[in-house]
Amino acid sequence: MKKKKLSLSLACAFGLLITFLNLNLNLCIPAHAEEEMFQYKLKADGTAEISCSDKTIEYAEIPEEIDGHSITSLADGCFANCESLKEVKFSDSVQEIGENAFYGCIALREINIPENVTTIGAYAFDATEELNKFSVDEKNRAYTAIDGVLYTKDVSNLIKYPESKPETSYTLPDTCRKIEDWAFIGSQFLEEIQLNQVKEIGEDAFCWCVALKEITIPEGVEVLDGAVFSYCKELEKVVLPSTIKSLGNRCFYSCTNLKEINLPEGLQKLGEYTFCHCTALTSLTVPESLVTVNINCMGYVYDEENNNYQLQDNFKLYVYKNSAAWKYAVTNHIDCELLQTAKMYYILIGIFCAVILILIIAIVKVLKNRRGKA
Repeated sequence: MKKKKLSLSLACAFGLLITFLNLNLNLCIPAHAEEEMFQYKLKADGTAEISCSDKTIEYAEIPEEIDGHSITSLADGCFANCESLKEVKFSDSVQEIGENAFYGCIALREINIPENVTTIGAYAFDATEELNKFSVDEKNRAYTAIDGVLYTKDVSNLIKYPESKPETSYTLPDTCRKIEDWAFIGSQFLEEIQLNQVKEIGEDAFCWCVALKEITIPEGVEVLDGAVFSYCKELEKVVLPSTIKSLGNRCFYSCTNLKEINLPEGLQKLGEYTFCHCTALTSLTVPESLVTVNINCMGYVYDEENNNYQLQDNFKLYVYKNSAAWKYAVTNHIDCELLQTAKMYYILIGIFCAVILILIIAIVKVLKNRRGKA
């Protein structure tokens, strides 16, 4: 009798332990055979968060349930690097798409966001080089798609521009104020873009836009964070706004065709390698307002043969004496030419005006003397 009670107690304890582990530690549970491509974790509310265990799949249909649990979430990296995945069909039960969920799905061509999705994690659709279109259920309250581009429902934030969208030009809606991190990264065909009323541009937003030729950053944008335009190999001209204060690390790294860019007064910071390996850029005029100048941000190129950074030939800086840019040029032995400060300019103007005034007075005296003699 005692042995039976002990066995029963052990069985109950084991059952409680399993339940605790499943519900609270979110252990991955293999699905039944008919759903074998997915594993899942139970969330606190009893619904399931799935991840794909078969990286070779070409088609995925996400069911409403798995082992009797409603599927509400795709885990972070759910389909990451499923390089053969061409099509995915969501069930209406899905509410959340995790970070990097479809990262590296290089064969995926279209994404249809269902009605109940309210959260899309960062970088969910990055490195999807064949993706050419987003569509969103019209009943979805969080997101919408305009001309195949993914936005928040109020069209204030652009989330993702498909990397393989075939058009060469694009104009953002006037309602759009923010471009999210990595939003245009890897765009293959986009040559020109009108940003209109955008006030904030996310990290690395236009990195590897290999066809982009020219861009004007709207007034109001203060920061370009990270490698926003790095590896834009065809980018030739950039117009920065008077409001810009900071250019991030590698902001224009390896823009090898960049020939023209203005650095307005008010710019305060250049990050590391900001203009590094911009081999067509032969000079920069640096404002007196610049106070933070980081390593190899101007006048350097990457030497692949020796795997190091070297000074760029025939590069020149136009700087103000004793400014941060002047000290950078002197320290790095970069050819530079001094600019007159605004104070000196006004002093020279004052001297010129004083000389003109003295001449006028002298001429008036001479004329009076001649009239007196007459």
